[in-house]
Amino acid sequence: MGPEHSSLFYTLSSQGKISEDRFQFSLGKTGQVSAITIGGLDPEFFQDINNIVYAPLINEDYWTTQLVNVEFGNTKIYHDWTTQAIVDTGTTVFVAEDTDFNQFIDLFTAANPSF
Repeated sequence: MGPEHSSLFYTLSSQGKISEDRFQFSLGKTGQVSAITIGGLDPEFFQDINNIVYAPLINEDYWTTQLVNVEFGNTKIYHDWTTQAIVDTGTTVFVAEDTDFNQFIDLFTAANPSF
């Protein structure tokens, strides 16, 4: 990501305003706190710092990573299709193969009957 893409994170990093070049999204359940931490990690939002999984970016322009696993609760929804995922907190789009999408919707609606 370069100057033509002056995101907040890039600008803070290039100006030395943050102590670490990483950030954390913490999404809480209904009634819980959600947060973004820029410049490090906030241990308040995870149980085991040694269990954090990092996803390397394969395209920094769209925060793209290789998709290796999808689970809903204890159910695997990933059917060995090779694809990429864009990590974007401002997007509510979910696109998947029909079989995987339908399984996700079934599991989601079963877990959230009032939705």
